[in-house]
Amino acid sequence: MELLYYFARSKKDKQYGTIKLSVVIPGQIESVYSTGIQIDRKLWGGNLRRFVEKTDWAKRRNTELRQIESDVEVVRDLLVMAGYELMPALITKAYRNLASSNLPLTLDNITEALGDSARPDLQLIEAIDWLIKHKQKDIKDESTGDTYRARRKNFVNWVQSIKRPKFLASDFNVEKALLFCDWLRCQPNGKGGLMSQNHVARHIIFIKEAIEKTVGRGLVRQDQISKFVYSRKEVKDLRHFNPDEVDLLYKLDIESCFADQQLAEKVIIVRDLFIFCCYTGFHYVDRNGLSGNNIKIRNGSPWIYKQRGKTGIMAKQKIHPVALDIIDKYGGVDYLPKVNKNDNNDWLKLLESAAGLKIGLSTKIARKTFAYMCLNVWHIDKDTVAVMMGLKSPRHISDYAEIDENRIEHAINW
Repeated sequence: MELLYYFARSKKDKQYGTIKLSVVIPGQIESVYSTGIQIDRKLWGGNLRRFVEKTDWAKRRNTELRQIESDVEVVRDLLVMAGYELMPALITKAYRNLASSNLPLTLDNITEALGDSARPDLQLIEAIDWLIKHKQKDIKDESTGDTYRARRKNFVNWVQSIKRPKFLASDFNVEKALLFCDWLRCQPNGKGGLMSQNHVARHIIFIKEAIEKTVGRGLVRQDQISKFVYSRKEVKDLRHFNPDEVDLLYKLDIESCFADQQLAEKVIIVRDLFIFCCYTGFHYVDRNGLSGNNIKIRNGSPWIYKQRGKTGIMAKQKIHPVALDIIDKYGGVDYLPKVNKNDNNDWLKLLESAAGLKIGLSTKIARKTFAYMCLNVWHIDKDTVAVMMGLKSPRHISDYAEIDENRIEHAINW
């Protein structure tokens, strides 16, 4: 925790203002406590964060500031002893309640000061930040962290749109939740359309978790949306390529599609990596994390053993010849190009345009293509596909592909 005094200028007269104390904890939203000391700006040493005059008055004020710092640190320690989760807003509110009531800084008084009538009430964005912070240890890949940050950003944009940047978590009721959902449904999804009902539902689940857990730890007064449900639309996105389409994309003459040959080379790289994922089922993060250590020889054939970043489950598969050709093209697994996520997505859009496709190319499409071909082209059973893809259970295969008439035709002989 860091305590920083600063001069807050008056709106009426910029030469005068109030000394305020900012409580800062890395990774959290700061909270401010006003000392109530109003002064002429020239009396304040900005860099020193103290009064600069060598007068008895200035000395007394500096002593007062040091005492406030000391008391705030005591309050912080008492909150830890009382079992509270430390947050700047909680610390300033506890100190303000104790100081205004002239109560001694004791464990009993800190508990009384933060009773139901005076429990801290975090802004919802602070509750969301608290949740993200406590999920960090469980985040196994960067895409999950990106998802959390995207949901946070969408909430920030909404509260700004309704001109309530300090929206309290305890004020988020069913009415406000529905307004937020309506706003989300009007937002672009980055693929030329609007945000889906399922995507909106995931935002609500995320916020509900933030409120539920901060209420449970005494950081928020009440949870008004515990019973609110925004139903998901049970329509699964199973878009994929068939083998002929994958082959057409692999053989596409990309150089003839671009005047800029350097750009063409970049598109060729993401095309090769996309095809590689079509024949391995790897997600972007797992593909980027591959190295020679993930290759093992089993009965004379190369296999990939890769622990998935998202689930921590080991994916095991014998490498398909097409994937092996791509590995050989670049001189080995260690030399497969590493492309950052933004460039990967941008260049895939160029590839899609050059190929005249309108499917929304992504590594998810490649992963679903792999699942589809496993089931319906190579006729592999679901248990085996789940192991190859690093899934927790064979039932999750239905999120990627479903059996079609090609598999049925292969299975039936009459």
